[in-house]
Amino acid sequence: WVYRIQPTETLEDISGMYLDWSYTGETKISGMDAMEYSYVSGEQEGDYIDDLDCTRVINWFDAKNKVTYSLAVMGGNLNGMDTNVFAEDLFNLTRNLKN
Repeated sequence: WVYRIQPTETLEDISGMYLDWSYTGETKISGMDAMEYSYVSGEQEGDYIDDLDCTRVINWFDAKNKVTYSLAVMGGNLNGMDTNVFAEDLFNLTRNLKN
């Protein structure tokens, strides 16, 4: 897991992950505009997947405070993991610590 926070003027990819993404898409984190990225490599035979290398990244922008947040996770099979939930929980925890 890697969590980053950086002042920015717009939503930017501050993750530091440079991959040929298998998937990119728009989403929302706590009501804020976000982009998610996924990368998967590995061997698949039928329903069995072996030696997966997975990376997921979510970047979201707090327009009020002009800050971009990024959460990245790397590991084996991340299928079924809802990284948006982790991002929202982490953002809410970080926001509550500031108050």
